[in-house]
Amino acid sequence: MDAWRHNVSTCKDRRTPNASLGIPPLPPTELGCRLVVIAAGMARSGSTLQERLLEAALTWLRVRVHMKGYWELYRHNSRILLKSNPEQLQSMASSFAKRLNNLTSNAVVLFKSHEYDGRLVRLCRKHLVFTSHRHPIEVLISRASLWGLNKEPLVVLRRTLSRHACWKAVAVEDTSNEELRSHLVAVFDRYVSILGVALYGSAFVDSHSESASGIASKQVLVHGVRGNPSAMVRANKGRMRSFSWLNSSRFRQSVSCHFGTWLAGYNYTVH
Repeated sequence: MDAWRHNVSTCKDRRTPNASLGIPPLPPTELGCRLVVIAAGMARSGSTLQERLLEAALTWLRVRVHMKGYWELYRHNSRILLKSNPEQLQSMASSFAKRLNNLTSNAVVLFKSHEYDGRLVRLCRKHLVFTSHRHPIEVLISRASLWGLNKEPLVVLRRTLSRHACWKAVAVEDTSNEELRSHLVAVFDRYVSILGVALYGSAFVDSHSESASGIASKQVLVHGVRGNPSAMVRANKGRMRSFSWLNSSRFRQSVSCHFGTWLAGYNYTVH
């Protein structure tokens, strides 16, 4: 068994963009908005599905979402845009900061982020973090089949598991990929309950009952989340075959040696 440990004291705010990038600083956190819902699932663990399920749960609760999407999306391509189109980068960053500044005290926002950022947790008066996890081997295979691997696999896994550990330390719910695939309605019900209590208080659970038509409507809503093709990214089968060694007994043994404690903690097979 390995000595996998993650010290949550190392979980810090995301670094402020370098001024040389021409990106204006974000407004101070603690803006006073009502609630920030954070979909912080492990990459390739069903995080997009989880994000859409949370949005559907807020729709079910008749809550307007004032902002949604990737937290600081413009940063994902900042290095490329800085060289190719710095004006567009600055415009995207300024627009994002302006929208944050315009949030009212009643606003509810939904952001997705794989990278831990304490500023996001402190954005509103309340926060709810939802994480998801998946067997590390499956994470790597899914990632490699889509984009390849430009870094050593065990380095990728350590970074992925560390990010997940940071978010899980402040999360109210951690959902497995297996449950997202097989028990979506049950997961949706949990999300509705957690969000409902946060928004309306503990009395929400006692007062929340559903008619037959309400249950049918909910099933249609959840089915729409599951069936949305934009929530799924097709794997490259040819590339998938070239990374078949990720599923070999030798590599599985290596993963177990490095992350056996983590695997055992989630009742995943330890080879």
